[in-house]
Amino acid sequence: MSHKQYQQLIENAIRDYKAAKQNNNKQKLEMAINNMENVFFCVCLRQVKGTENLRQTILEARSSKAAINS
Repeated sequence: MSHKQYQQLIENAIRDYKAAKQNNNKQKLEMAINNMENVFFCVCLRQVKGTENLRQTILEARSSKAAINS
């Protein structure tokens, strides 16, 4: 895969998370967080533009999820 394709994976994962968050669908939200984590594992060693943004979004999602579950 090219860097452009990896960037597209990142953008799609973040977009899907934001859409699930907006709809307040717990199942879709958990799937989107899982997808973001999988994409992060795929791109973290490749220095793809947007990786840090994805990491920050995952951290935000985890903290929001922990607050909801508490």
